[in-house]
Amino acid sequence: GNVAALPFADASFDAACAIDVVEHAGDPLRAVGEISRILRPGGRLLLAVPLYAKSWTAFDDVVGHRARFEPRELLRGLEVNGLRVEKSATFGLLPRNRLLVRVGAWFLARFRAPAAWFEDRLVLPVARVFQRPVRWAAGFQCAPEADGIILLCEKTR
Repeated sequence: GNVAALPFADASFDAACAIDVVEHAGDPLRAVGEISRILRPGGRLLLAVPLYAKSWTAFDDVVGHRARFEPRELLRGLEVNGLRVEKSATFGLLPRNRLLVRVGAWFLARFRAPAAWFEDRLVLPVARVFQRPVRWAAGFQCAPEADGIILLCEKTR
């Protein structure tokens, strides 16, 4: 289905998960609203999105991102759609070296299948070894150096 027009009745689900989804929608906050629409009051949403427009890279273009979220706008969009953040954790998998990101994006754009295989089988497993463990915090807490955020939200209305 289309995340901006889900084929489900209002308040159909107790839980929803959108990991690396809404940033691909034409109107990402509308997609969040649509996910909220199908949640029952008290339902939970696990949501992960990339952060900070200033962190936009060629990788975002290649993988079809339409947005990177500014923390205040994201929090406001969640609240407007009846979602309260229970806890959050920031993360980051992209290398800080922009040249590596550009080279990876170039390969992914030109050799999608082998590059995706290489990323899934080698790059991501190695990156996870060096990544700090995810540390959940109460409420919405966002580090300025984070590449993304994962949120556990409750549908309040």
